[in-house]
Amino acid sequence: MNYTYATVIITADARPAAQTDLGEGFFNTALSADGNEPATHFMSSGPFNNDELQLVVNAVTWERKVYFGQDWQAACDAEELRLVSVSEG
Repeated sequence: MNYTYATVIITADARPAAQTDLGEGFFNTALSADGNEPATHFMSSGPFNNDELQLVVNAVTWERKVYFGQDWQAACDAEELRLVSVSEG
């Protein structure tokens, strides 16, 4: 199976549909503009098998941004998003 490195960023509203399409192992990294809760976006980054990426790029209807390559930080910077620090308690 062939893989392509990508970062996919979705809105929080799109997360249920995205996880239905790809599985609950996707889109678990929370993002927001200031790095605080609540998360406004979620991200999956890493090697996607090409069938998954084909689905994301060409077939799904949920809102998403796809950045190719291994630099997830640049993708977050482009969207002006930061990792959410989860509060303990």
